[in-house]
Amino acid sequence: MDGSAIVVAGASGNLGGRIVKALVERGAAVKALVRGGTAPEKIERLRKLGAAIATVELGSVVQTAAACAGAACVVSALAGLRDVIVDSQASLLGATVAAGVPRFIPSDYSIDFTKLPAGLNRNLDLRREFHERLDQASISATTIFNGAFAEMLTGSEFRLFRPGGLGMLGALIKIARLIAPGKGQLYPAWQGMQYMHNMFDGRAMLEPLDNDRYPGIHWTTARDVLLANQAGGGDPSGH
Repeated sequence: MDGSAIVVAGASGNLGGRIVKALVERGAAVKALVRGGTAPEKIERLRKLGAAIATVELGSVVQTAAACAGAACVVSALAGLRDVIVDSQASLLGATVAAGVPRFIPSDYSIDFTKLPAGLNRNLDLRREFHERLDQASISATTIFNGAFAEMLTGSEFRLFRPGGLGMLGALIKIARLIAPGKGQLYPAWQGMQYMHNMFDGRAMLEPLDNDRYPGIHWTTARDVLLANQAGGGDPSGH
């Protein structure tokens, strides 16, 4: 990679930290944006990975733009509800444009929500709402649709359960939202059910796949991951 830094917002989180680690391992100069009040151990973890640290308040376009100046790309790994995915990320986008950074990667990392009608998934609807702003911005953007993180399925015992078809699941989602709305929660039970409904629906399927663009990655199926976990073999990719 060239000498320009890649800025990662939300770097102190699980996904953000993984992105920082992967970038550094591939030779990138990385600057991690962290909020004031971030736990010292999280900041130290990023420093040990090799990232430079910039403490900013994302609501300040001027402050954040100064931290992004000279970067080749700003990567958002922000996680949250509307105040984060729409509002804070819009401020980050504005700062990225103001700093003259040529590319922005939004915090999507999901199934292809562009193929789904609005109202089927709250968290994906927030990303669709942010994209309305992103589409109007004078910057090149890359959205990453990776589907489910298969390794998150491991470590638990699974059994076959037949709750009915999509119609039944849709009804259960409505009931769950009434019984346990989980106000302010990022992943209440019904939100996970919405993701399951979306994946079985089929409309958000990732196609065409771009696997051939990454010859160094050994691709595995969900079946491979579960079988390897059942056998105690760990990561089926060998990493």
